[in-house]
Amino acid sequence: MSVRAFQPRRYDPPQFVAEDLDELTEKIGEIVGADQCDRCGNSAYKITEKVNPVHNPNNAKGFRHTFIAVCVTDPDEPVLTHGCGAEYHIGIYDEEDVSF
Repeated sequence: MSVRAFQPRRYDPPQFVAEDLDELTEKIGEIVGADQCDRCGNSAYKITEKVNPVHNPNNAKGFRHTFIAVCVTDPDEPVLTHGCGAEYHIGIYDEEDVSF
């Protein structure tokens, strides 16, 4: 089975975010905990969505939705965490390869 996850540390397995696209969409705006950010060592991430226009050869216009986890300062522990804004793509991974 496949799940949605992101990989903040290059050497660690991807971190679970959601079971499917519906659950991922519901998590937009939420802050989740995961492994430390490769850039700053923080471990709080805000789930966000970017919508980019896409043009295809038939001149039809559409949109591509990209989900990302952004390294942020945890509002519950602002003294301990300092997010750097690094963005990590949330992709589809085999659940056997993901850390829950």
